[in-house]
Amino acid sequence: MIKTLDLPKNKEQKLLKNIDKLEKILNKEYKKECKEKRKTAKAFEELEKTISKFQKKNLLTKDEASELINMLEQIEGKVVKY
Repeated sequence: MIKTLDLPKNKEQKLLKNIDKLEKILNKEYKKECKEKRKTAKAFEELEKTISKFQKKNLLTKDEASELINMLEQIEGKVVKY
């Protein structure tokens, strides 16, 4: 989905890098579950902030940002449970 957005190449790479980072954290989450969940929650927050910044800079439309954040919150709700 990220590739279909009309973002400058460097912004797209930054967003993909954040997603890759989140994916790596999720893969390691089975170790030290509570500590990792805090890291995972923080990674979700960072990704959400990045999406919001892109919207404020008009790199993403409000609808695109809302859709990404909504998907992110759905994933977070299933992954980060304390």
